[in-house]
Amino acid sequence: MFKQIGIIIVLLIGFQSPAYAYLDLGTGSYMIQVIIAGFVAFLFFAKSFFLKIKIYWNRFFGKKDDGSGKTN
Repeated sequence: MFKQIGIIIVLLIGFQSPAYAYLDLGTGSYMIQVIIAGFVAFLFFAKSFFLKIKIYWNRFFGKKDDGSGKTN
């Protein structure tokens, strides 16, 4: 299936016609905002993922974690 998708993408890229489009000056700042937002979203996902692993790991080995950051 990935091979078929790859072939379709190559064909779409290979047989493009010129668009004669105009890029506004604000497009660059929008692209930077999208990249920064994606990076922040990735950091949030990674933090929440590793926090869940930490909580599971602490429960597995008997440490209590009440969410305050202190272990009993």
